[in-house]
Amino acid sequence: TSGISYTPQNTIKAGTISSGSFTGTPRKYSVTFTTGFTDTNYAITVTGGDARSWTIESRTSAGFTINSNSNTALTDNTYWIAIKNGEF
Repeated sequence: TSGISYTPQNTIKAGTISSGSFTGTPRKYSVTFTTGFTDTNYAITVTGGDARSWTIESRTSAGFTINSNSNTALTDNTYWIAIKNGEF
C-alpha cells in the first residue's frame, strides 16, 4: 500500500418508498435513517413516478419528512437520496 489510510464514512443514504406508504392530508412520509448523520448538513433529492412538487420538512440528523404537496394518493414508488455535504 501507499501508506494512505482511509476510513469509510457513511456519507450517502438512499431508499425506495412504496406508493401506499404516504399518509395524511397532504400525503407525507417520514424517513428514518438506520444510522443517522452527525448533523443536518446533507442534501436531499426526491423523485418518483408521480408528478409532484416534493418538499422536505423536519430535517434532523436522524431523518426527514417528505411532503408530496398533494392530497391525491400516489400510484408509483418514490425514491430519495441523502448525501453529506463537503469533501470526502
